[in-house]
Amino acid sequence: MNLLKKDIEKQFKVTEISNDRMEAEKVKWNSIVSGHPAWLDRADNIKTINFANLYPAG
Repeated sequence: MNLLKKDIEKQFKVTEISNDRMEAEKVKWNSIVSGHPAWLDRADNIKTINFANLYPAG
């Protein structure tokens, strides 16, 4: 459990409901928004335009 999740649960007085599939999707999402999507492939010269850098959080 990360700090942000704990803060959200405390602030809104909720407990996250999740499962293994959701956790796997969150890992994929984090990879995408951090500029490291699964479809990158140097061998096939597949790149990303990296939307994560176009619209930074915060």
